[in-house]
Amino acid sequence: MSSETTHLLRGVTRWAAGCIALVMVVAISSARADDKDREATTKLALAFAKQHHPELADLLEQLRKIAPKEFAAAISDLDKSRQRIERNKEKSERYDLELEEWKVNSRIRLLVARLAMGQDSTIEADLRTALEQRVRLRLELLEEERGRLGQRIEKLDEQIAQQKSRSTEQIDKELATLLRSAADSGKRPENTKSKTTSNAKVTPQKSTSNPAESRKSSQDRKTTPSAKLSKSLPASSNKKQ
Repeated sequence: MSSETTHLLRGVTRWAAGCIALVMVVAISSARADDKDREATTKLALAFAKQHHPELADLLEQLRKIAPKEFAAAISDLDKSRQRIERNKEKSERYDLELEEWKVNSRIRLLVARLAMGQDSTIEADLRTALEQRVRLRLELLEEERGRLGQRIEKLDEQIAQQKSRSTEQIDKELATLLRSAADSGKRPENTKSKTTSNAKVTPQKSTSNPAESRKSSQDRKTTPSAKLSKSLPASSNKKQ
């Protein structure tokens, strides 16, 4: 193997090693960013559970220790619910109803899990109470949505009535605007053409005659008609003789 080939192979090897190192750095940075996002999501979800359903938060902490994958799935589901509810935080009435519905749903899931384990004979009664609360909350949510849509319909009816009453006036106004715009557009090319003509420079014409012809022409222009007549008379008399 020649020295040039060996040098080339070494260069390629170094380049490949650099690429692999860069890929590893990017992968590690991405993994660290994902870990930070996951930690932030877990913190927010647990804080939400502790505030609104402490019993669920305690169970999640236990689940973290014994089943990390199930814990991650539960945190992901809890965070989606948190984001959905907090999107309506500015709408206080709907926010309160959706938050209460989430609490009831969370309690129902826990009661079902306990019922499956057979821990308490009173769970069935608690479960029935929770189901009744959920039905009532869903009914209130539907009524709230109907009221919100009713207000929207009233505004649309007002806009429709205004549009009908002002239709002729609006058409006349828009027609006048369009006609005026068309007239202005038709005048612009003429104004541009006149400006272009007035700003054009006059190119002086070049004289093609020689100096002798110019002097002769100048002398002819200075000669009066009487002088021309006097010059022509002798020539006429000579011809008669």
